[in-house]
Amino acid sequence: RWTAEMRQRALRNMQTGYQRELTFRHKDGSFSAFGKRDATGSTWLTAFVLKVFLRAKSFIFVDTTVIGDMVTWLRAAQDPDGSFKKIGMVHHQEMMGGVAASSASMKSENGGTKGSASLCAFVLGALLEVPNLASDAATLAVVEKASAYIDQELYTLYTYSMSPTAKEVYMLAQRAYVAARRVEKGLGEQAQTALAASRKSLAAAAQHSGVGSSALKFWGAPASSAQGKVAAGGLVQPGAPRMMMFRRRPSTSDVETT
Repeated sequence: RWTAEMRQRALRNMQTGYQRELTFRHKDGSFSAFGKRDATGSTWLTAFVLKVFLRAKSFIFVDTTVIGDMVTWLRAAQDPDGSFKKIGMVHHQEMMGGVAASSASMKSENGGTKGSASLCAFVLGALLEVPNLASDAATLAVVEKASAYIDQELYTLYTYSMSPTAKEVYMLAQRAYVAARRVEKGLGEQAQTALAASRKSLAAAAQHSGVGSSALKFWGAPASSAQGKVAAGGLVQPGAPRMMMFRRRPSTSDVETT
């Protein structure tokens, strides 16, 4: 049972976590795994911290300057095509879920490494949490450019794929999420079109993968063929003894996709 004492303890833990997280902040407003001991901040970690801080703001004090500096840093990390440069390093790649598996190594137009469509969607998801976005012209322009990039990169993801991979399902799930957030923010008809297309593609992938015809567990990829049958779309279905299935624990990417 949720009690007032439990709430106070949770709030204290959030305040402690917030203060500790600030020790990993760079002077330019970005965040990284080892703070100022790292040469630069990390695109992914800065977006992650931004999203967490914006959500925590409803419960504890969060300095608006810290929020603003992160948004400014992420805006500067955007390439002309709408994607975001992959800056810095995340030492525990499992934190990144499917973004880690989708990382790219192409050169950015502005120097450095060009991030993947999945990284772009992750950063976009964080920026969509910014309050009063419609009145923030600079951030809104970045959001619209990133949205156009995601739409262009992922719109035809399933047009020619009759057997989508787990990675493809993850990318489409990301696209559906950011499209839904754009619709919630009232960001125009393109967001509605993107959401409708994402839902249609996800439904097609699920139907092709046999959802409803067996005991669905989660979307993902198997550790080995002995640990269960994986249908198209990465749907992990029972195909081995119960004990064997427990050994196939879902990864962070599986959980995020599902």
